[in-house]
Amino acid sequence: MATTNAYATLADLRAELGITTQTDITDDTRLELALDVASRWIDEMCGWRFYTTSSDESRYYTAMHASYLDVPEGIITLTTLACDQDGDATHEETWTVTTDYYLMPYNAATDGEPYQRIEVSPTSRYGFPKWKRGVKLTGKFGYAATAPRIIKRATILKAQQLFLRKDMPFGVMRASAVGEVSMTIPRDVDIVDMIRRYVRSVT
Repeated sequence: MATTNAYATLADLRAELGITTQTDITDDTRLELALDVASRWIDEMCGWRFYTTSSDESRYYTAMHASYLDVPEGIITLTTLACDQDGDATHEETWTVTTDYYLMPYNAATDGEPYQRIEVSPTSRYGFPKWKRGVKLTGKFGYAATAPRIIKRATILKAQQLFLRKDMPFGVMRASAVGEVSMTIPRDVDIVDMIRRYVRSVT
């Protein structure tokens, strides 16, 4: 199998585990599965996805306020903002950036972060309609097109932990051939601490 939107590569995880023989592919399928699971675990923990799609997506929103719209999953680039002003399920009103709206926070792209809110420009004659699915956004969504280095590192550590669990079903491996040796899979505390700054705040 191949990984799907994983935040680290098979080569990254093989290196972390010390698998240096290129012809040793015995565990590659399990390693790739561990990377996929670790990546989706990070998505769930943070409340974001740290990848985007190659093509624009269209998503629909119900505005709670006429002057702004929150986009909790984050916007990387916004191609089109269209509104249904009369409730007929047709988004006939297309807005223009700056003239009609601003992406917020202003400096998100410079800081390598997503836009999380759209605010109506003071010069706009529009307001967000409050119909269900009244706003249609087309663009690229997520936290970032490429995962930050900390997210990549956390993915490798979590995937390593998941892979090693096959030898430690209860989190501990013991051997007694030359005396008792004990190994314990590390807890998630350090990984959670690494990704803490990326956890989405809920307001």
